[in-house]
Amino acid sequence: MKKHKFCFLLLVSLISKICFAQQETQYTQYTYNLSSINPGALGLHNEVKIFGSVRSQWTGVEGAPQTQYLSIETPLNYKNLSLGLSLINDKIGPLTATEFVANVAYQVPIDRFKKISFGVRIGARAFNVDWSKGTHQNDDPLFSQNIQEYLMSFGAGIYYEGEKLFGGISSNNLLPNQLTSANDAYEIPHYNILLGYKLALKEDLIVKPTLFTKIVDGGAINIETSAMVEYQEKLFGGLSYRYKSAVALTAGMQITHSIKVGYSYDISISETSSLNSSAHEILLIYILKKEKYSKKYQRENRY
Repeated sequence: MKKHKFCFLLLVSLISKICFAQQETQYTQYTYNLSSINPGALGLHNEVKIFGSVRSQWTGVEGAPQTQYLSIETPLNYKNLSLGLSLINDKIGPLTATEFVANVAYQVPIDRFKKISFGVRIGARAFNVDWSKGTHQNDDPLFSQNIQEYLMSFGAGIYYEGEKLFGGISSNNLLPNQLTSANDAYEIPHYNILLGYKLALKEDLIVKPTLFTKIVDGGAINIETSAMVEYQEKLFGGLSYRYKSAVALTAGMQITHSIKVGYSYDISISETSSLNSSAHEILLIYILKKEKYSKKYQRENRY
């Protein structure tokens, strides 16, 4: 009963303008799919890549958040230009948001190991709330009518990749979309700032600490730190800490030359940890190299 009540209260806060601070999808394995948080990070290694991920939050809570993500990115025949297409589906109780996104990025090489990239992101999203899915009191006008909106999104990002240092700043949506005609729910721009470093302890052992800051326009600041370890570019694992929210464990491996798989387990440490104890995330990456691109830009210690 507590879990059901918690999920309902969460949903109410989600669609109210007072508590509409954390709207964007949460990813634990963002360092292996950087274009999901920064369109400027698209096509860094001039390979055709397919990404697929499934995330299930708050295990055991009825109507808990579920996210499915599928994308493909590829270099184009035009020099240093890359294209990415993504399909993202989010579901929280009676709320469903499905978005199709197109990313374009342009890389400017600085030298053999350094480049800076500029990206833009354009998306179209169907946003639906069906109040028949759930239990609630009907005396509040908030629940008297289902919500169905079609929204556009626009984002941009700058990303730098060096031999050791990497990072960037971005926003996946700069448009303050109104979600209901009553002006009681709207989207707030989010800004992502990522800073990371690749430290080679040995020739085949790399440690990558990162600092990921998410800033909500006029609202909260969320900070996440992580440290990933890679061995011979075949095995990887690490630990993440989301400030006052969760601790996450990640492990994965390069199954074949083209297939990489990763799994993350989030343990909640928030005040509601007894109700939303964990989250699971599975990431699958399929890499299809294009020789005419990869020979020119191939580098050591890719990530």
